Formats: sequence, C-alpha cells, structure tokens
Amino acid sequence: NKILISHGSGFESLYAHLMYGGVLVRPNEEVKRGQQIGLMGKTGFTMPYPPGAVHLHFEIRYNGTPVNPEPYLP
Repeated sequence: NKILISHGSGFESLYAHLMYGGVLVRPNEEVKRGQQIGLMGKTGFTMPYPPGAVHLHFEIRYNGTPVNPEPYLP
C-alpha cells in the first residue's frame, strides 16, 4: 500500500498507508506533477487518536535514506 517515485539524482518520494487497492499507478509508469497517484487509507499504525484514521505517510529519501522533507516543500 505504498508508492515510491524516483525523481533522479538519488531523490525519491514515498507515499504510504494507502487504502487497499488505492494505488492508481503501475510500476515504472511515468507520472506528472499534480497527477493523482493513490487514495489515502487507514493502513498501518496511526498516531494520535483516533486509531485507524485516514492518513498519509510522506517521505523524501536521498540515496535511500530518509531526509527532512521541509526544505523541499513550498
């Protein structure tokens, strides 16, 4: 229930905890900015209360290592 997008130069973005069947793209499909790629779900462990709330785990990785995403967001 996750999507990992390669942006080149070692950068990737991860979108996880999507709903079951909520991945809207295929492996190796090229995606465009603004394209809907998935549907948020209730999978995985959630904090804070209530447990099982709809949420999205978003992560930026550089050479496979998670980094602070703040500098890459508007």
